[in-house]
Amino acid sequence: MCSKCARNYKLDKFELRNGLLYALRYTVYAQFNRMFAFELKQESQRILAQMTESYLLRCLEKRPRTLDFYYQLVLN
Repeated sequence: MCSKCARNYKLDKFELRNGLLYALRYTVYAQFNRMFAFELKQESQRILAQMTESYLLRCLEKRPRTLDFYYQLVLN
């Protein structure tokens, strides 16, 4: 969706480059045991992780305490 629509819905915005789009499609359509059998540039990995987290938090409608715990471990 465009930036204007995303702003209206208060959604996180991500620049969806071709490599990232292909990776998302692959994870959706791949067999479960091959779901993450691909390589991405480090910047695309970071964006994919942010997109995934944003999507899951929106679906869950709350922030799990385990996610905060994870970030405490990673940032320290």
